[in-house]
Amino acid sequence: MRFLIVNTDYSVFIEDMYRNDPGLKNESFDTQYKARMDSLFGTANFYSMNLKKLGYKAIDIIFNHEYLQKRWVLENGFYKTPKAILNRIPWSRAPILRRYFSTPDIMSEIFKAQVRYYQPDIIYNMAMESVTSPLLNKIRREVGSIKLVIGQSASQISDRMKDLSGYDLILSSLPNQVEYFKENGKPSEYFKLGFESQVLNKLSEREKAYDLSFVGSFSWNHLEGMKTMNDVFANFKNAVIFGCYDNSIDRFPLLKKRITGHAWGLDMYNIYYNSKITFNRHGTIDGNYASSMRLFEATGVGALLLTDYKDNLKDLFEIGKEVVTYKNAKEAVKKIKYYLEHEDEREKIAKAGQKRTLKDHTYYNRMQELVDIVKKYIEYIR
Repeated sequence: MRFLIVNTDYSVFIEDMYRNDPGLKNESFDTQYKARMDSLFGTANFYSMNLKKLGYKAIDIIFNHEYLQKRWVLENGFYKTPKAILNRIPWSRAPILRRYFSTPDIMSEIFKAQVRYYQPDIIYNMAMESVTSPLLNKIRREVGSIKLVIGQSASQISDRMKDLSGYDLILSSLPNQVEYFKENGKPSEYFKLGFESQVLNKLSEREKAYDLSFVGSFSWNHLEGMKTMNDVFANFKNAVIFGCYDNSIDRFPLLKKRITGHAWGLDMYNIYYNSKITFNRHGTIDGNYASSMRLFEATGVGALLLTDYKDNLKDLFEIGKEVVTYKNAKEAVKKIKYYLEHEDEREKIAKAGQKRTLKDHTYYNRMQELVDIVKKYIEYIR
């Protein structure tokens, strides 16, 4: 089976990536791709890498990663693309291609060309907001190799995502979204997020520099969590917050002042690794379910995870022995102070949480689960 895995990156991450290495945008596709994946941002190439370990072919496409996608076209051309599209690109003026490649139709044409080029059996779309059903339906009509189109979602379901006609199956780490997709006539399965164990080989230790840490985003989906964090972090000086935010943060000026900047990928993992306690909170769309990547990222590197209580958390970790929970800011503050004062207990829980993640929640585990799901649905569709 050949998997084509589609994802998107935060635009601010892409900007930071090329700001930190201005010459990178002029390098080869392979060099830019390696830099992107070596950053360890998001799920990086964790899916494809572990599918390859299981004996399958897999390729990653970052749909909105403009320079990376542009370089692919410059090196490969629009594979079997009509000349009418090619004629729209001023190839002789490569330095100003940027404004042409920022248009949605050109990005879609690049993606279509890549699908034609790689001829996958399975399209695995984690970019449902950007790569929508109309585009997937067009591609499916043009590319005869595609046996299965799978979507993955655990975010707010926008209007662009409500057309599900392009999918055979949708996976989600949120049970409430699994039910939503089923209610809207689409097969759906519960599929958890995870941790890539090879991250551990790249960490840099600084002897637990932080008492408390958080790395994440702040939006209108996180208002309740922001209020909790505002009340919790005010009690601790040796605490760090990294992240990106929208104007919702203006409701919490003290919290906003605590945000140091961005921490992507390996920087994020190093912050967790050098934290005594990592704080977690979920968004409104998660409802009563634990789903965030932070559950596995923080425990995976060996930090004590303090997370908001959710009904299904007990199915992921043993509460009180592998992770610690809170139900309100007052309880969170109390537990943080306790575990900062009781190092042996803190380390015992942190090590147990890491052991559980490395046993049950790695991306190798997840790709084994994914292959089982894929085999079942390919047989069903046939």
